[in-house]
Amino acid sequence: MFLDELEKYVPILARKRKALVTIDDYGYTFYDKWDAEKKSFLKKFNYYPRVTDCYKGLPDDVYLMHLDYAVKEYTKENDVSMAWSASMSPIEYEMLCAEILNDNGWKARTTSASGDQGVDVIAENGDVCVAIQCKLYTSPVGNKAVQEVIAGMTYWGATVGAVVTNAQYTRSARELAKVHDIYLLHHDDLPELTSILDK
Repeated sequence: MFLDELEKYVPILARKRKALVTIDDYGYTFYDKWDAEKKSFLKKFNYYPRVTDCYKGLPDDVYLMHLDYAVKEYTKENDVSMAWSASMSPIEYEMLCAEILNDNGWKARTTSASGDQGVDVIAENGDVCVAIQCKLYTSPVGNKAVQEVIAGMTYWGATVGAVVTNAQYTRSARELAKVHDIYLLHHDDLPELTSILDK
């Protein structure tokens, strides 16, 4: 049966949904990336041979509805918090950074629904607004990331700028960040962001 075959993929789909459903500055929720992911999954899943006679010939919307239901039910009963993984996508990495901040007293969201303008995550805590550029890299992060967050701070009206990565930073990135008071962080630093900014 379709739902039985789908079951082993539901945890992955739940994490994908969490990463791809975004909220913009005005509180509107955008599902377009998640809708595209569902359709892409069904094509790869090749579900037609796996369904019982009662499912045959049904429009794709019915399968999408069942998929959504299975993911929502799984999410109700399971923790779908993201964990660091070397195989995660850049969007998932941005989502991870926002989630860590939300779990530690910040109000954080990804900016992908609004067009990032050099900023991937906006985090607010009281009067402090931090513009964050997230870089999932296998090599040291250079000047460009620092330049992007400097420009993005003006666009977003942020009071603080930061770059967050899983990697290291080049010497030139550190020098530029020092001149412009940009924080260069590892994602493991995010739980302590409040105390880092207070130093």
